[in-house]
Amino acid sequence: MKSATAIAFGVLIALFLVSGCQPPPKPNRYAPESKKEVQHPNKLILKIAESLRPVQTERGFSIKPQEKLALRYAINFSVAVYSDENTPLETSQLVRRAIGNRVIMFRQSDGQAGGASGDEIIRTLTAQEKIPNGYILYEQETPETQFAAHNFDLLWHVADGATFEYQQ
Repeated sequence: MKSATAIAFGVLIALFLVSGCQPPPKPNRYAPESKKEVQHPNKLILKIAESLRPVQTERGFSIKPQEKLALRYAINFSVAVYSDENTPLETSQLVRRAIGNRVIMFRQSDGQAGGASGDEIIRTLTAQEKIPNGYILYEQETPETQFAAHNFDLLWHVADGATFEYQQ
């Protein structure tokens, strides 16, 4: 016979799943750090932790954590601005997350990267944010072996501090 606690817990989980809610986000490991501001010529501005190393790309930035992690596959992150109306992700299949008064639409996918030691699962979070005349695309790839420690906190940290100066 199941205990009352186990039954109550099961009911709560079922209600949570039926409601379509997302679990509360884990504390972001970059949040307490002091921040620096970087600006791209396309008017994308990021306020990010001092420990992050942004490298400018054609449409935005590639960002790496400062710490040297002994990883077979690195944590990869990019943010880019696209100035067309077509978004890369099918919005009907995305989950919504509010950051302040902004809405970020995202999806998670798993893929495999092979090598001499066998395959490793790479978790990818792809997110998009609508801006006037386009969108900002965020993407983070994290090896499954590092996922518990690093989840997608880098993407959410960067998205939280991202702004775009729209000029008509």
